[in-house]
Amino acid sequence: MRRFFYLFCLMGWMLGIPSAYAIEPVVLRDGLEQYNLGPAVELLEDPSGKLTLEDILKPEQRLRFRPSPSETPNPGFSRSAWWVRIMLMNQTQAPKRWLLEVAQPNLDRITLHRRVPMG
Repeated sequence: MRRFFYLFCLMGWMLGIPSAYAIEPVVLRDGLEQYNLGPAVELLEDPSGKLTLEDILKPEQRLRFRPSPSETPNPGFSRSAWWVRIMLMNQTQAPKRWLLEVAQPNLDRITLHRRVPMG
């Protein structure tokens, strides 16, 4: 079974990205090295596997994201592509390198898209 998992990770201000649900962003702060992103995850199933980033950014698609039903998102085995949206707010004082761990060995591919504010 082919399975795709897209991670649509938005960093910084989340201007212009409406959501049907009020999911709180994960706030990155100095002094914290590890975060549980599960409660901030929103999912969108793409049964055709044909949606692109440009499609996902359209208002009608952005409103289709739903909060993860569990703190550890796991849609199980599926032929669908899954888009994952996590809103992050970086409030650290200095630039920092982050590692995103996705502990699901049955994934075929993960693509990370990062949106940052202009400036």
